[in-house]
Amino acid sequence: MSGRMWTDGPVEVKMLLCAPEFEPEVRLCDYGAGILDTLDGSHGFCFTYLPIVFQDDCQVVSYEGQFRISANIGYIVNVKFLEAINH
Repeated sequence: MSGRMWTDGPVEVKMLLCAPEFEPEVRLCDYGAGILDTLDGSHGFCFTYLPIVFQDDCQVVSYEGQFRISANIGYIVNVKFLEAINH
């Protein structure tokens, strides 16, 4: 990882989902929630285990999800690390 690690600060996430159509009874926010759960860590009682981008998805302060009709199925996720707001 060359000295890189997850952030404890706020993040912005943008997701573009491409597919011919949605699966029955699945919404765009369901895909987004699954992606955010993948990027954060697994929580134990007193610790977070192996977060990838951020500790918890509550750190996502800005989220935008888009759907594009396409024969090619896939998604693009962009994560922007934001400056912590000090009060």
